[in-house]
Amino acid sequence: DDIQRVYELVKAHIQMRPASNAPLRPLRMCLTGPAGCGRSTQARLLSTHYGCVHVDVALLLQDLTTRPSEAATVVRESMAAGKPVPDDLINETVLTRLRRPDCQTRGWILDGFPKTEGQANFLKKAQLTP
Repeated sequence: DDIQRVYELVKAHIQMRPASNAPLRPLRMCLTGPAGCGRSTQARLLSTHYGCVHVDVALLLQDLTTRPSEAATVVRESMAAGKPVPDDLINETVLTRLRRPDCQTRGWILDGFPKTEGQANFLKKAQLTP
């Protein structure tokens, strides 16, 4: 099955580590790709295998919309209009999630982030590069 084959290929690549004396840190990974490509499926499989946190940005934003706040209003309006949610709002939401203790200790797989160059630069500035 194609999903299992892709999972095995990604898993084999992750296990390859260059020789280094640097201290090991928890796994950090970004999975990107178009809708329907199996990105979330792979993220779930990998997070289960490695014991890290699956951070689904779409679910984070969906959860944000259930809370009464200005950010929730912006997300709801953007989604209703079919427009992208502003990068600064997504960046802050992701940063808040990645700074929680479970992500700090177990590592994380970002599902659907970064999507823009600005988001990628944000990860780099926040020193959260995979």
